[in-house]
Amino acid sequence: MSNYIIRRTALAIITFFGITMLVYFMSTLAPGSPLDALLADPGMTKEEVVRRSAELGLDKPVYIQYFKWLNELLHGNMGYSYTSYRPVVDVVTERIAATLVLTVSAIVLSYIIGIPLGIISSLKPYSILDYIMSTLAFIMSGVPGFFLGMMLIYIFSVKLKILPFGGMYDASGATDLLVLIKHLVLPTFAIAIPEIGKVMRHVRSNMLEVLTEDYVKTARAKGVKEWGVIIIHAFRNTLIPIITIFSGSFPFMIGGSVVVERVFGWPGLGTLMINSITSRDYPIIMGISVIVAIVVLATNLLVDILYAYLDPRITYN
Repeated sequence: MSNYIIRRTALAIITFFGITMLVYFMSTLAPGSPLDALLADPGMTKEEVVRRSAELGLDKPVYIQYFKWLNELLHGNMGYSYTSYRPVVDVVTERIAATLVLTVSAIVLSYIIGIPLGIISSLKPYSILDYIMSTLAFIMSGVPGFFLGMMLIYIFSVKLKILPFGGMYDASGATDLLVLIKHLVLPTFAIAIPEIGKVMRHVRSNMLEVLTEDYVKTARAKGVKEWGVIIIHAFRNTLIPIITIFSGSFPFMIGGSVVVERVFGWPGLGTLMINSITSRDYPIIMGISVIVAIVVLATNLLVDILYAYLDPRITYN
């Protein structure tokens, strides 16, 4: 096991550097420059723009800019924002909590709802209920998050006026838990609904396969109660596919939260990322990419390790 963890960690480190290189070069390929705001100022002289460009290192080739940034990162420095002139660590840290609250809430909601619905659907295969739930699962998994967000805003905020349509707290400045929950409901469902459909489909298909296994039939023949057969014997053996789905859900939800946060004005990393891309704030873009890459790679490594504990047949020798 230890040798496997070392190999996977080494691969994760290589992947991490590949991600940072790809993101940096793709960011610089976008039209525009971090100096656009200065160029828009009619009082800005050409000499001042050149001086500012040299100060930021933008007068160097892209690969030199990248290795300079990488050198600073390896020394624990993510640099300073081009727009706010604040340390990237401070800017990103202020937004992490909001994104984690939204993403974790969406993940928990999607599995709390998706798993029971998938089990219910598998217990009555090819029935009217199963067809209805399978159709809903396909529809939910295919609807984009931004479209869901706008529909939810229109229904629950514009028409019914029962939930707020944007922000994390009220304009009054109240920051209590109830206010947060009210603002969290719509963006959480906008991210979770596509994932609920995916979880339902995978749980249903895996449960249908497991319920035909001999050990399930044996448990029923021994007189084990039906709920025990379903939960202890059948559902337990679908945990590995569910964990595999989770390893792909986490990065998907983080990516999906970028657009949803923008739709709902949620003050998280997604909104910060879009604003940074618009202003060509490369240090902020890279700072967010570093955090997301670390979280995703660590999650995948943890999932691979969990496989061995959930299924004794899996070994990493």
